[in-house]
Amino acid sequence: MLHKVEPVKLKCLYCTDPDMNVVPSPPSSPQHADKPGSAPLDFWRMACFPSDARKRIQFLEAECDSLRREREEMLHLHYSAQIDADAARRILAAERNIVASERRTFEAERVVFLAKEKALTTQLAEEAGRSRKAEEAVNKAQVDVIWLKERHEEASRTFESLLVDVASRLGVS
Repeated sequence: MLHKVEPVKLKCLYCTDPDMNVVPSPPSSPQHADKPGSAPLDFWRMACFPSDARKRIQFLEAECDSLRREREEMLHLHYSAQIDADAARRILAAERNIVASERRTFEAERVVFLAKEKALTTQLAEEAGRSRKAEEAVNKAQVDVIWLKERHEEASRTFESLLVDVASRLGVS
């Protein structure tokens, strides 16, 4: 049958110090076993561990401090993990915003490119239209030049024939 071992404030059966911490010790414990007159108390012997108790208390206090530090580290890690999770969520949201911004930028660049292409096509068409008009004007001017040359040659022949006719009337050869 196991009992929970708890420190109790009792006077040790073997010590004269009334303030000594007394802890129950199982019957198999070697503490005070060699002393005569040791009596069992509910299958437990009262054993006094003055130096061992102090060491045990110091060990338990150190263990408690260690556990407190470990708990604080765990809380710190927990809060850090929460902060890291929040940061990760913010990073993911920022990355989604960046992707959306890049998509909008790409669409805007595509619209600008299409507008430039349309403007260039329109400009080329206008230039082609002007070019056709200029070509038609050049062709018309060339036709006019040819017509004027023909008229000039005809006028020159007419002038020469008039000169010959006037010279023949005047008797000049």
